[in-house]
Amino acid sequence: MYQSPRLAHSDFATTVPIAGGGDGLRNRTRTPRTPANNGILLSLGAGYSLNSAIELAFAYSHYFIDSARIDLRADAAGNAARGNLSGSSENALDTLSLQLRWTF
Repeated sequence: MYQSPRLAHSDFATTVPIAGGGDGLRNRTRTPRTPANNGILLSLGAGYSLNSAIELAFAYSHYFIDSARIDLRADAAGNAARGNLSGSSENALDTLSLQLRWTF
């Protein structure tokens, strides 16, 4: 994971972390319930101190996930009753957060 330095300007601060990684699943064991794949996570955050006791923070993240193939075969363990399943999935994930920190 890459973490950018915190850019500070008195009461205002920003951060821009970047992360990437793989899921470790193979096409023959990936199920429709877990269609994860390799991807890159980008985030942007900012904070502002209203005074010495109250700070607001905001963050947005987007996870770019590579499309994942699903290739389950009926002859694999546990799939006999379900049959074959072949397909692909395209996924993305967005998160938005808002934080209020009150120090007393």
